[in-house]
Amino acid sequence: HQGWGKKAGFRPRWLRAILGANREHARRHGHALIVRSRPTEPQMTPWQLSECGARTARQCRQDFERENYNWEKHLMLSEYLLSPQNFSHVMMLDADAAFIQQGHDTLATIVGLMERAKKDLFLTDEDWLQNGQGRINGGLIMAKNTEFTRALFQDTFHAH
Repeated sequence: HQGWGKKAGFRPRWLRAILGANREHARRHGHALIVRSRPTEPQMTPWQLSECGARTARQCRQDFERENYNWEKHLMLSEYLLSPQNFSHVMMLDADAAFIQQGHDTLATIVGLMERAKKDLFLTDEDWLQNGQGRINGGLIMAKNTEFTRALFQDTFHAH
């Protein structure tokens, strides 16, 4: 992602457009929107630090960056599910995904699908890839605020 975080305050045009579209979608349909642009520190776990060997701390951090950013999603979901604001649902959406049908409340549609299926968790797959159907895509995760999902995301993050 060229430019992401390289200069203080700089965000690429494509990212600003996506964030603007998602902000408008949230505003229009009465949803809360929180943008987290920095990971929780420390990112490196003790086991990762022990795996670094002769690599520099910077190289080691870079080597584990993608993996840690994915685990960060579990922490983020857990934190908002446990928030005193008592959100009914929490969705994690990668920054490269946009709600483009502003007149359509996509989040309400997802919640409706979850309710009809009696599910607490909504995951997407990578069905556009050859052999991707059924493979979880972590770029969009919607969780109903239940005892199950609160425990799930706490446990999966702590397993890391």
